[in-house]
Amino acid sequence: MFDDYNRDSKEKLTNEVKEEKSTKKILLIIIVSIILVLIATLIPIYFIYHTNDELNFLIVSDVHEADDKLDKLKDRMSNKKFDYVLFLGDFIKYDKNRNITDDEKLNIIKELIKKFEEIAPVLYVGGNHDAINLFDENFNLDTDSDKTQNLHKNIIKIKNDLYIAGIGGSIPIINGTNYKKGEIPFSSINTNDVIISGFPYDDSSDYEASDKEFQKDLNYTLDKIKDNKIFIILISHIGPIYSYTSIQKINDTCPMGYLGSKKLFDTFMNNDQIFLNIHGHVHPSRGKFNFYENKTVLNPGALTDSNYATMKIYKHDGKYDIKSSLEDLF
Repeated sequence: MFDDYNRDSKEKLTNEVKEEKSTKKILLIIIVSIILVLIATLIPIYFIYHTNDELNFLIVSDVHEADDKLDKLKDRMSNKKFDYVLFLGDFIKYDKNRNITDDEKLNIIKELIKKFEEIAPVLYVGGNHDAINLFDENFNLDTDSDKTQNLHKNIIKIKNDLYIAGIGGSIPIINGTNYKKGEIPFSSINTNDVIISGFPYDDSSDYEASDKEFQKDLNYTLDKIKDNKIFIILISHIGPIYSYTSIQKINDTCPMGYLGSKKLFDTFMNNDQIFLNIHGHVHPSRGKFNFYENKTVLNPGALTDSNYATMKIYKHDGKYDIKSSLEDLF
């Protein structure tokens, strides 16, 4: 009798053990299957969004010969991965009492740019304090890398559906006044009130004439892109006039100095291919400004003031999204 009881108990225990093992096996199969499905789903997504279509940029403007800050930035960025370094002009320090030739300027600019060629290909445009040579579309600095390129009036294809177009220089700065509540913003701009001339777009301190010359070169540059189904990043030294990134107080008699271009604004807003304009020139008005969801302006600030920016762009839902970060050296 006890033998029968023990035998039944043993068989019952054995069956329970088998059932438990079977349940664990089924759970393990389910867990492994879920993990495999997740891996099969997430890995392609990761590579689509983070490898194939993701680009990383280091953006620097208005260096003004601040070698110490450029060296500090290079050290900080040396272990990071970038696809391109963008220099937005004004490599040279302004001093009205300084006697410096264009050849001397070019040597200074070349040495500043060479510092970053080990990090990534360098694309640059000239600013209003730089050598006139930089405004020749066929001129390139003789640096250590053949990937370094002067983008003034030039374009570069960086992906099958993405170009960077460039234009340097500045037009005159005009005086404006703060508009009052209820007024049409910027309606008080007087384009006849030129307070600072531009370079090389400066027609006897005539803002409108200078801006037309700038537009002529801008259109010439964009016309080099024949494909109307691609996206364009425009890098420039000056920005669009109606962005706060192009406005600053000059002095007490000029509460709002407009340092941007009307023609650049018009082109930017009317060209559906240009989704991003990156510019410098206006030191204190750094930031990211959106006119609309698909029209972004980015001013990284001046490196001479310890400011720079990093940016990541990636393809999402058939268009490029932007993630930018304004950075400081200190």
